[in-house]
Amino acid sequence: MKFGSIKKPPAFVLKLLRQNSGQAMTEYAILSAMVVAVSLYFNKEIISKLNDYYSLIANMVSLPIP
Repeated sequence: MKFGSIKKPPAFVLKLLRQNSGQAMTEYAILSAMVVAVSLYFNKEIISKLNDYYSLIANMVSLPIP
């Protein structure tokens, strides 16, 4: 298969589904689940650290003014 012949991704996916009898759909579902899991994990890690950082900045900026 030549990658230069891929012009429309949806047609390419349908061609894979016809050739592999659904195996491509299973692989696509597994890859999609992995992408979602990794993105949720990194978002959880990054957002919790950013919240602490933003809270620190907010506490430093909001000093009481006499």
